[in-house]
Amino acid sequence: MEVEDLKFDTIASISTPLGEGGIGVIRISGNESFKIAEKLFRNKRGVPFKIGELPSYSARYGYIFDPLSNENIDETIMLLMRAPHTYTREDIVEFQCHGGMFILNRTLELVLKMGARPADPGEFTKRAFLNGRIDLTQAEAVLSIVQATSERAREVSFSQLSGGLSKKLKEIEDQILESVSWVDAIISFPDEDITPFDYKELLIMIDNAIKSAEKLIGSYDRGKILTQGVKTVIVGRPNVGKSSLLNTLLEEERAIVTPIAGTTRDSLRESVTIGGVLFHLIDTAGITNTENFLDKMGVERSMHEVSDAELILFVIDNSSLLTEEDFSILKIIKDKNFILVLNKIDLPKKLGNSDIEEFLQYKDIPIIPISASEKRGIEDLEKVMQHKILKEDEYGTRQEVYLTQIRHKRYLEKALTSLNTAKQQLIKSTPVDIVGLDLEEALRALYVITGKEYVESVLETIFSNFCVGK
Repeated sequence: MEVEDLKFDTIASISTPLGEGGIGVIRISGNESFKIAEKLFRNKRGVPFKIGELPSYSARYGYIFDPLSNENIDETIMLLMRAPHTYTREDIVEFQCHGGMFILNRTLELVLKMGARPADPGEFTKRAFLNGRIDLTQAEAVLSIVQATSERAREVSFSQLSGGLSKKLKEIEDQILESVSWVDAIISFPDEDITPFDYKELLIMIDNAIKSAEKLIGSYDRGKILTQGVKTVIVGRPNVGKSSLLNTLLEEERAIVTPIAGTTRDSLRESVTIGGVLFHLIDTAGITNTENFLDKMGVERSMHEVSDAELILFVIDNSSLLTEEDFSILKIIKDKNFILVLNKIDLPKKLGNSDIEEFLQYKDIPIIPISASEKRGIEDLEKVMQHKILKEDEYGTRQEVYLTQIRHKRYLEKALTSLNTAKQQLIKSTPVDIVGLDLEEALRALYVITGKEYVESVLETIFSNFCVGK
């Protein structure tokens, strides 16, 4: 879609966070951007000039001038960018002012009085999509990279913004299009000799598209974790050092720690970045058999947190013998992704290796000895936490493209369903035009992901989550 295909009015907004700061930016986009800027900008000598005659990517120092009160409002650096080589593929002007809200609001008010209208949430990025500069997956990546809270989240989001996901989807699209072209050839030239071998080739093409789609869908769980963080629940019986471990991982005294068992009765939530991955740590009440009403509520809440945890740190006391409660907890989490943390190694040891192996039923579970109080073994624990989530191979390789949006996953699954139906139809010797309909349905599902086909309500849902200035 070329920029001249769409004509929009001119929009403006404050594009920097609210509050005081060194610099605040007013962004204007649209055909009237230069005319509006000419009315409001004066050079360092206080003289207006033809902004529209400046080359693209020009910067000028001067003043924001209020033509209504005939006074300078603020110093500014004005940036001018010409369509189509801009973020929105429209003419853009940005005023870099001092970062006080009064100044920014006053400047924005003047811009609006000169003919612009307030931008809607995400409207600049929406125009970049509608004007064909980016596809819909890249537009969604803009929001993801703004909201990134860890290095790995930034990497995954930037890969998507740079077109990594678009490229993978295009590969699947090309595989389906090749299959569709074969189907069209068979339908269009029925008198040609189409051998069983040709149908076998068509089946291979469809199967390749299926495998590509399955691989991308399989990346969703990891992509979601890398961009949104890992729900990590710390569990164990009372007084094994769960709260001490939380404080040590956070490197601050966040949870109350006492020698009294049962100090923690409610779940405590904090987040920490380890090795570029965001872990949402949840310190739970000790899981124990109790008749105390408040303790019972704490245990029930702990069980709820465990049920949807993505990683569990199961803490046991290395300075005491295993108890029935330890075995009960193991039974609850045995099928979950967990690490066994042997705490209190600074105290006399009472658990032998054979005790632990028998306890774990000789399963290959990571076992990390630590002293939360003395901060020993914490680096080893953090490395294993990263490995359990990233699951990098021995060479440290990483997959660069992941699905991160549930919208993408759902439509890719829809495409996969249509591909599998086409495959089965072909195997059963169903008329090839029916196979073609399923292939076209798969293509339409892919087009919804990238935005080649869209409805306005979908765009409104996506871009409503953006801040106004983006």
